[in-house]
Amino acid sequence: MRRAMQSKRRIPEAVWWLVAAAFFTSFVLWSFAYYEDTDARRIRNRILEEFAVPCDPETTLFEGKPVAELVEQARSGSEAERRSAVCRLRCVYEGHDRLVSTRSRRLGEEARRWMLWLVERGYVSQRAAVVLPPLILALKDRSAEIRVLAAVTLRDMGAAALPGRGALRESLNDNDARVRLAAVDALHHIRFETEGLVEVVVDVLEHEPDPASRAWAANTLASLGRAAQAAVPALEAALQGGDSALVASAEKALAWIHSGEAPRHR
Repeated sequence: MRRAMQSKRRIPEAVWWLVAAAFFTSFVLWSFAYYEDTDARRIRNRILEEFAVPCDPETTLFEGKPVAELVEQARSGSEAERRSAVCRLRCVYEGHDRLVSTRSRRLGEEARRWMLWLVERGYVSQRAAVVLPPLILALKDRSAEIRVLAAVTLRDMGAAALPGRGALRESLNDNDARVRLAAVDALHHIRFETEGLVEVVVDVLEHEPDPASRAWAANTLASLGRAAQAAVPALEAALQGGDSALVASAEKALAWIHSGEAPRHR
C-alpha cells in the first residue's frame, strides 16, 4: 500500500521537462536583457566620457595655437581663413590636435540615439560647446561654400550639434541649393527628423539646373528612406534624365523607399 501511495505522489516526468524548459527559457531571456542593458550602459558611459573631455579654448592647442584663435578666425578672418577654420573646427570636435583628412569612425544608430537622449536632457560636450557658436555663425556666412561646410560639419557632429537645429532650419530657405541639401542632411542625422525636409529636397530635384545638385538631392532622399515616399514621382521623372549620376542616385533612392527600410547613414 505504501508503494502505491508513493507511486501516486510521484511527479510525472513530463512536468519535470516543462519546469526545466521554463527555467531554461527564463535564463535565456534574462541573459539577453542583461546583455542589452550592459551594452546600453557601455555606450552611454562612453559618450559621457567623451562629453567630459576638457576643451578650454585658451589652453587647448590646435596646430600649436590656442583653439580660441581658430574660433576668432572662423568669425572674422578672410574667406580663405574662415573656410580653413571651419574645416579645422571639425577636427577640434573630434579630438585631433591637427588637421586630418579622414573623418573619425561614425557612430552607430543606437549610439546616436543615446547621444540625442543625453543632449536633450542637458548633457553637453565640452568640445561641442567651444566649436558650435562659430559653426552656427558660419551658416550665415556670405560664402555659400562656407555655409555648406558648416552644415556638413554640424551633421558629422550628430546629436551634439542639436543646439544648432534652429539655425539649420533657417538654412532650409537658403538661396543656394547645396546649402539647403546640406541642412536637410544635418537635421535628419542630428535628430532623425523628416518633417518638412522631403519638400525641400524634391524642390531641388525638380527645379535645380545643376545635375550634381540634383544627384545630391536624390542621394539625400535615399538617406531619408521610406519617409521620402512623397518624392517617388519626382524620382521616377529623374530616371528619364540623361545624367548617369542622377539616374543612379534616383534608382538607389527608389530602391530604399520601396524596400520600406531605413538606410544606414552615410
